[in-house]
Amino acid sequence: MKKPKLANAASPGLKQQAWDSLSLLALTLLYLLFLFPMLLLLLSLLFLLGKISARHVYESLGLLSLDNFALPGGRKIPFLWMHASSYGEWHSLRPMAQLLKQETGMNIFLSYFNEELKKTVAKDELIDESAFLPIENPLALLWIVQQLNVKALLLMELEIWPLLLFTMKARGLPVFSLSAILFDDEAKRYRRFSWIFRSAFGSISRFYASSEETKRNLLAMGASPKRICLSPSLKFSLLAEGGREGKANENKNLGPLLSLIKKSKQQKLILASIHYKEFILLFSQLRSYLQSSEFLLIIAPRKLEDGAKFSQFLKKQKISSLIRQDKAAAISQQNLKLFSQTGNLLLLTLGELNQFYAASSRLSSGLPKNKKKTVALTVALIGGSFIPIGGHSVFQPLSQGIPVLIGSYQHSQREILSIAKDSVLTSKKKTFGNDLRQILANPPKPFSASKITRLQNAAHLLLPLLLADLQKAGIGKYSR
Repeated sequence: MKKPKLANAASPGLKQQAWDSLSLLALTLLYLLFLFPMLLLLLSLLFLLGKISARHVYESLGLLSLDNFALPGGRKIPFLWMHASSYGEWHSLRPMAQLLKQETGMNIFLSYFNEELKKTVAKDELIDESAFLPIENPLALLWIVQQLNVKALLLMELEIWPLLLFTMKARGLPVFSLSAILFDDEAKRYRRFSWIFRSAFGSISRFYASSEETKRNLLAMGASPKRICLSPSLKFSLLAEGGREGKANENKNLGPLLSLIKKSKQQKLILASIHYKEFILLFSQLRSYLQSSEFLLIIAPRKLEDGAKFSQFLKKQKISSLIRQDKAAAISQQNLKLFSQTGNLLLLTLGELNQFYAASSRLSSGLPKNKKKTVALTVALIGGSFIPIGGHSVFQPLSQGIPVLIGSYQHSQREILSIAKDSVLTSKKKTFGNDLRQILANPPKPFSASKITRLQNAAHLLLPLLLADLQKAGIGKYSR
């Protein structure tokens, strides 16, 4: 496939530079007069309601404190600025960040929105600096660029923040949209405000689009065809140093519990990234499995802060379970005994779910009551799909050979579902009970191993394209 030539949106002529500077000045005044007061009010309200931390408030407003990384002689170490809104996006972006850091020698600055991601990046040695993204604050954005000697901005998926993009363009810095996704329904919303977004789209140097549908919609939004390159999506790239993400970040404290799950001949049901309202909605159909000695259930809430709600509800329903909420805690014999007795686990830790998928990843034809046919030893029920959110990660269980049951709200997973539809069963609330029994008794065929391998290697496939574009933008390998 011939790679399109990079359109250098970051190197305009003198007239364009002057116009960009004037536009940025006007937008800065707009921010100070209108956006800042509204943001201050909204963020303060969210803080008072306990939804966000104090750090989230002041960093979103642009009150940052970043170290000034410098070499002897005052020359600053360059940074690649990466933005990932959520934990899932950073999980997908991290393999590429690791490869880029190795290849370019530059530091990584990560901006984000998610409170849980804040805790994760604080322990991640790959990240040199991190902060909540200053929301459309040109002064703070310019300060970050200068303070960290930023050379380029990499956005995970299609994050369109007009003032962020205009600021980068005014400074002559390239912007790359990795795993760009723009479905038809989302494109309609962008077109309603095309007078803003057309200019914003024009500030992006390269869109690494993951589908023809995305490419078509980007062109409709005024993006130049020279700036669009079809490439694998990073959403499914699980490779990291030392192997798959699940192995690289393995928590050895889980060993005894995972061993128990592997040896168990009971069928297993994993409620993955499930929301509390969703759990209540489906509970009447799930009760018998929670109370049955023939099943092991792993409940992994989407929002860890809702753990207390899950725990209190189960207690009210007189259903016992082992609760795991400290990743550093070892699994005691008492924990194992409780799990063996109840068959239920409430998982309130971040980043451990994939290990439970791996421990459960097999089909069995030897269950006591099903000796003559293959049944599903494990089924993953995908959260966020039985309420209008769009569904959460389908690829993780599929990559482990686990059949997937997903609700009708699945627009966030359309990309993977388009190539894995034969390994997934779609359900609705009215038919959920029957659909769950069906997939447990007659599982769909496993997702193709060859497709899994290609998807997992997305970062390596995209790397040469991105390095070439960085080089054309004047960004080469940095030597310390």
